[in-house]
Parts: sequence; C-alpha cells; structure tokens
Amino acid sequence: MASLQYTKSSTNQTVTLGAGYTSGSGSMTLTAGNGAYLPASGDFWLSYNNGAGVIRIFKVTARSTDTLTVTAVSGEGSGDGNISSGETLRWALSVDALDQLRADICQTGTYAAATSTKAGSIYLPTDSLYFLRDTGSTFAGFGPFVALTAPSSSGWSWVNQGSASLTETGGVDYIYAPPLAGDSAKIRTRTAPGTPYTLVAGICTWATDNNYNRSGVGFRESATGKLIAGVVDQGKTMGYIKYNSPTSFSGNGSYLTVGARQFWFFKLTYDGTTITISCSLDMGMSWYQLLSEPKATFFTTAPNELFFYADANNGTYPSGTTLFHWKES
Repeated sequence: MASLQYTKSSTNQTVTLGAGYTSGSGSMTLTAGNGAYLPASGDFWLSYNNGAGVIRIFKVTARSTDTLTVTAVSGEGSGDGNISSGETLRWALSVDALDQLRADICQTGTYAAATSTKAGSIYLPTDSLYFLRDTGSTFAGFGPFVALTAPSSSGWSWVNQGSASLTETGGVDYIYAPPLAGDSAKIRTRTAPGTPYTLVAGICTWATDNNYNRSGVGFRESATGKLIAGVVDQGKTMGYIKYNSPTSFSGNGSYLTVGARQFWFFKLTYDGTTITISCSLDMGMSWYQLLSEPKATFFTTAPNELFFYADANNGTYPSGTTLFHWKES
C-alpha cells in the first residue's frame, strides 16, 4: 500500500522549528508540541518560504514526537539549505505529493493486503475477480459489470464433505467434488438470516457436459437434511432440484437450456411462508422465476440454512463450484 498521510484538524497546520535545520542532515526538530499537529507517520510534505524568493520543500517520511525524518525535494523550489530556528513550515502540495496521492487513490496488490484508509480510493487486486472501492471503513467489491459481494470467510460448515475439498483465494470459494457414481452433494452451508430475506448469489460452474454434474445455491432444513437448490446442470441448463438428503435425489423441474456460460446468478427469497428461486442470465439485471411454493410443500418444518454445493454424480468426471457473489438482504 502507498503511504501518503493527511489529516483534518482545527489547529492551523503550520509548525515551527525548535532548532535550526542543517542542510543534508535528514532531521528536523520542531518546537515542543508542534509534532502533534502532523500525522503520526509519513509520507507527507512541508515547505519553507522566507518571503524573499527562497522556497524549500521537504518530504517527511517519519515522525517521532517533535522530530521529523526529512529529505529535501529536488526539482522544485530552491533545493536544500539551512533554515534558522523559529522559522515556519507549512503543508506543501508538491508534484511528488500529487504523484503519491495518485498512487494512494488507485493501488494494486493481493486481495488480502487491501487495507481501508480513505473513502473513494480504488484497489485492484492481482489475485481476485473483484475491483474494490474504499468506503472509509471497508472495501466494497465490484465485478466486470455489476457490484459484487465477496462471500464471508467465516460462518460456513461442511455437509457430506467426504473427499471433496475447498479452496479460498482472492475472496472466492471453490468446491471440488471428485468423480462419484450416484448423487453425493458436497455442501457448504451457513445459518440463514431472519425472515423475510433475499439472497443473491453468483457462481461459476466447473460441471462438465456429462450426466449428471451439478452446481447450485439453495435452502437446507438442518433437522431433516432436505435441500432445495437453484441448479446448473451439466454446465448448460438452469433449474431447481430437490434432495431428501445429500445422497438422495427427490425431484427437479423448470429447466432452461441456455448453453455454456461463465457466470450464473440465482436469487432465493423466503418470507417465512413461501420459498422462491429465480435465475438470471444477465448478472442480476432481470430474473426468471423457477420455483415458488409454500415451505410445507417439501420441508417438514422450515429451511434454516443457506448453502452452495457441487455434485459430480458421475464416476468419471468431477464437478466444481466457484462462489464469487453472496449478498443477503
């Protein structure tokens, strides 16, 4: 992360030298207490103007109470030189400061290294699907076309993991389901929010065009193990599916053959009485309803968990699901 520091203060942001500055020394000593007017760490810039045409600009890279570590900026002002005790220095908006500000506003690095500092800054991860915008307290994710919310890294549990595996990288979660003959849904589940709620989720599927590779997002009733999911089947159709358990298929319906795609979006809603599953082919701009029915049509009590999963259901070919968007409201 870049390191330009700036603060807002009711105090006039000027400081005075408590001891004379010697050219090339790399250190300034301020009048006692003046250091508190400045950021605790660098980088920032101060200038000196003697009123007779001599202007000196210094980059401050560290502060220890009233002692500053400084480097004179070449190419602007009058260069380095001695400054007497008691002289005033002010904040400086130099070319170097503007370059540093530009670097701060739009930064790059790993997803994990993103650290929120100032609202409006942009961070471009080198290892993630997201573009990040600083809200002042956290980073909000955006994708190639729409706002995206990275799934939380906590609160998830396995159901029927078996030999499946989970990879978490760059804010996305990937389930690998190895080849297995027969249904064996490999599920990552979490507690559902209070009703009414809506979940919008985005997945990439690694399901191949072979019976019966599946990826999906859905509702789970933990007491019985029953599942209803919006599903991508064989990497080219969207519909819904019901399981009595992760290894017991119950039924499916409302399939749309849409062809191979990169991104699949589902919307799940539950108001305490009715469950609804919809799918989108335009990243959530419009929705097609796949299922709407009272909870009691299939569930014994009520769905209390949400999940995403992969199911190979094929003895030769694996399946996989990458979850890149999970927004509950």
